Amino acid sequence: MEQCLGQPMSWGATGLGKLWDYNLHYFEWLWGLQFEDAKNAIFHWIDKHPFSRNSVGWESYPISLRLMNWLGYWGTVGRWYFEADNFLQEKIWHSVFSQCDWLVRHLEKHLLGNHYFENAVALWIVGSFYEHPSAAKWKSLGSEILNEQLNEQMLYDGMHFERSPMYHSRFVYTLSWLTEIDEALGQFSFGFRDWYTKAIDAAGSVSHPDGKIALFNDSAFDIYPEVECQAQPEGAFSLHDAGYYGFRSSEQDYIIIDAGRVGPDYIPGHAHCDVLSFELSINGNRFITDSGVYNYEVCDSRHYSRSTAAHNTFGPVDHEQAEIWSAFRVGGRPNVEVSDWSPSSGYGFTLKARHDGFERRQCSYARHARRFVFSSDGKLLIEEHFSADDTLEWEGRIHFDPSVTLVEQAKDELFFESHSARMRLAVRGVERISMRKTPYFPKFNVKVERNCFTYFCKAKQGVIQVSMDWGI
Repeated sequence: MEQCLGQPMSWGATGLGKLWDYNLHYFEWLWGLQFEDAKNAIFHWIDKHPFSRNSVGWESYPISLRLMNWLGYWGTVGRWYFEADNFLQEKIWHSVFSQCDWLVRHLEKHLLGNHYFENAVALWIVGSFYEHPSAAKWKSLGSEILNEQLNEQMLYDGMHFERSPMYHSRFVYTLSWLTEIDEALGQFSFGFRDWYTKAIDAAGSVSHPDGKIALFNDSAFDIYPEVECQAQPEGAFSLHDAGYYGFRSSEQDYIIIDAGRVGPDYIPGHAHCDVLSFELSINGNRFITDSGVYNYEVCDSRHYSRSTAAHNTFGPVDHEQAEIWSAFRVGGRPNVEVSDWSPSSGYGFTLKARHDGFERRQCSYARHARRFVFSSDGKLLIEEHFSADDTLEWEGRIHFDPSVTLVEQAKDELFFESHSARMRLAVRGVERISMRKTPYFPKFNVKVERNCFTYFCKAKQGVIQVSMDWGI
């Protein structure tokens, strides 16, 4: 989605939602401008957007990203232009000073997570860019926070602790900046290279063969630069701390399963009800997908994208795995236990896991466990093991990529096609099945309709088998 903001640009509310306003003030778009246009855009912001407590542009997170983009642009692609223009240097310095002065007094300790990390990165980068007593203090403060937060926010398996592939991409991108600047200065102060290498390896695991991320939790395409990972090894992979398990085959088939906690206990705002959900690519193309994210506003689309129904999982009808409300709030959330992870060298894997999300929310003490059996020759078996104290109506959903069409349906078998792939899907142990249309949000503010296969059963307990075969 694109929007013309006029010339000269207006820095007030765009009317397109707060996320649009944030991105306007991040200045990520600066990198696509010629030097004179970039200079004019920055000067216009400085002249026409003075400090205001009520302005999105003066919130700490947009300040942090804007400082990185301003100094990143003039320190790399526009360096010779910047060094030849003393007035440009002075004007930017005075604005940077004002923004950093505000930032150090309003660090986002109340939010923590990626916001607090970006605050620290901005202070460290500004402190590395300028030789000034204040800049030295900013860098020292940024260093102190980075030392603390890198250990807090990177899981042992290399994944960012909020468990969003999109925010992990930003984490990797930011670490690449820190690594390049640190090594260019000859400091090697934090071992940023080691952190970066670990994070980029994890990014490869949560990326489909098309190079784009899996859409678990708050994730959408084209927000942050795609991570350029090395070719990923074939076979099973696991990020035990993040809870991501999967397989990558020589035929460009790829599956990833979310069998982990929804997020950090103290900051689960980017979490979705996607426990035991999965995504699948066949022959390099997406076939089964998550729902993505439409926006961060308090609205029906936001609530749906976070709901159990929006994901490829199973549970009692109209009940949630976690207590979600507002745009980022999460109350009671599930504990997740992986009881079996058995990768078979080069051939496939078995994964069995359970969670207590419905049970903890007193939904007749409903319990759900799921068993995945994946074979690299193009087969996937999913077993739903469920029970409750009372008879409930249970529902499972499989959301297909918009490119996938239903081409044939028999009594208990359905055939789907997309690109060069054909899948046979069969289900056992259910009372009825249906096809419906559901929304897909691959990018912010983008909504696409796609097919969803749904299966139902009314019982106190039982086992349902869903088998998929695309090696046909």
